[in-house]
Amino acid sequence: MNMSDKALSVHFVITFSLDLPKPSQERRTRTTRDIRLIDKQNFKEMVSVTLSSSPPDADAETQAELYISNLEEAVNHHAPARTRNITTRSSAP
Repeated sequence: MNMSDKALSVHFVITFSLDLPKPSQERRTRTTRDIRLIDKQNFKEMVSVTLSSSPPDADAETQAELYISNLEEAVNHHAPARTRNITTRSSAP
């Protein structure tokens, strides 16, 4: 640590250096979808066709499972998932 009077004002300048290790960068995997790519009209038609083709005599649980799988298929068709590896960085002090 060093303290000196630079005659700048009534204050003194204090300088020092710290030996701190840099935080390690961490790699993470992110899966995202660009939902802006979805054509709303085509998506709506695809979902309505699959819903109208579901068996009317199926129980509620089967209907729900079919609905979820059809929605997943429609979303995967219109906005496929994209997996990327990213490096996280520490924020600036």
